[in-house]
Order: sequence, then C-alpha cells, then structure tokens
Amino acid sequence: MKCGQNKDPDGFTLVTNKQKRRKNKSKKCNITTPSLPQSEVEVFKRSKIETIQKDLYYSTFFSTFIENLNQALNNILQPLKHHPTEIMNVTDNFNNLDISSSNEVDIVCYGLGHFITCMIARYQLAFLLSLKEVLHADTVTVFDPVFLVEEKCFLKELGFDVLEVNEEAKRPIFRKTIFFMPHCDLPLYDNLLSANWNENGLPNLIIIGNSFQNYFLKTPERELKRKAKYVFYSWEIVTENTICNNFQFTDVFNDLSVHYFQSKDLATFQKFDICDIDDENIK
Repeated sequence: MKCGQNKDPDGFTLVTNKQKRRKNKSKKCNITTPSLPQSEVEVFKRSKIETIQKDLYYSTFFSTFIENLNQALNNILQPLKHHPTEIMNVTDNFNNLDISSSNEVDIVCYGLGHFITCMIARYQLAFLLSLKEVLHADTVTVFDPVFLVEEKCFLKELGFDVLEVNEEAKRPIFRKTIFFMPHCDLPLYDNLLSANWNENGLPNLIIIGNSFQNYFLKTPERELKRKAKYVFYSWEIVTENTICNNFQFTDVFNDLSVHYFQSKDLATFQKFDICDIDDENIK
C-alpha cells in the first residue's frame, strides 16, 4: 500500500471535515533500537487507533462492505449481521454482531504500509481490526517488508501474528481464509492464486484487494497472461463484488473488491489445471 500525494496534512482527498482528535492512552512497548524519532512514535500513539476504528465501523462504508462480504460468506460461511445502533465504548463496539460459532476463519493481511506515518494505512489498519472483530477471528497474520520496529511491536500488542519472512503471498490455505491486500502489486495476487489453484484452496479463499475486473479491462490480454496468468485465467471462475467507495476519504479504499470462488463455477471450469501451461507460449 502506498500513500498518495498529500492533498492535506494527512494525505487525504477530503469529502467531509475530519473530527477533532482526543488524547488516548496506549500500551507502551519496550524498543531498544527505534527506527523513528521518538517524537514521531508518540504522535502516532496519540492518534487514537481505537477512535479511528470506531469511526470506520459506524460508517456507511463499512455497513455497505459487510453486505458485499456477506455474499461471499454465504458460499463458505454463515452470514454476518451488522447492526450499529449507537456509539459505545470501543471494547463493546461489536456486541451487536451475530455470527455462528461454527464459523472459523483466518485473516491474512499483506501490504498495510507505514501506519505510523501514513493516515491512509492507519484507516486500513482500523479496517483490519474491525474485520477481525466482526469475524471473531482468532488468527490474524500480517506482513509488509516496510514495517518498522515500532509498527511490528504495535501490531503484536493488538494481538496480530507478524511474519518475519517474506512469503511473497505464496501461502497455501487449508481452511477458510480472508486475505486483505489493499492496493498490492499484481504479482502478489497471482502468487496467492497459484498457491491455492486447486479444488481445496480456491473454495476457501476470499480476497479483499484490487479489482480483478479492472485488470481484465485495462490490461492487454497478452500482457496480463505474461505478468499474471492465474489472475488472467481466474476470470472464468471468480465472483467479484465491488466495494462501494463511499468512505469520507476517497483515497483509502478506492478500487477494492471482494473476490471469491463458488463451487458451481469450479465444477464447470474446463481449464482448471493451468500449471502445465508453457510460459514461453504466453510471452
């Protein structure tokens, strides 16, 4: 995830005025070799990630997103119910959710970016936290090669598993998993599909990331085959729900969709095994 050019001090395209910030206490982390000036770290700690999360959770954007996600979850999980009725203490924000206890899902996030210094990444972190709470997910794994020491520490405080090795999104899954990949590069989506291009992997896979449809429409066929053949061949079997970009800051969740694979589509897919395709033939 990359921050866009600053359009205001925080780098947003503003739709509505930002709310005034209040001070917030956050858990301290012992860091012996900081990679940022301590003043910048403290500025981040005062940014109130909990308040940002609450603002996001009770937004029209997140309610609309849950509706889109439900269409995917109906195929591999029981649906969610999202009923934000009033602003509560952040620890009780999700008491209004109803989710089956049988729903076990993992969450993996690649490409979050520098959320200490980038407000776009900070709202995406708030989205990840909200998704974790909505799904009652026990395991949330995160990785970005740009993470600073302070950022890794903070993520661990939030209860996330922080990868130390870059797996380049080549992660095979063995149960239901949602991948949140905001504005990642095309090869990462292709690597993820390649690692799960089988009858067990794809039906358990949901990707929240760049619109595949836009790749199909905007990238020449020969180029897309050469750069990302799994993304290219997924067009016959992927279902995509566009995420309505109606958040108050329009450059945080732009061009994102929910992608999933339905069993009925996989059953009729005649080109499912593309592993033997000669890459030389699509250059």
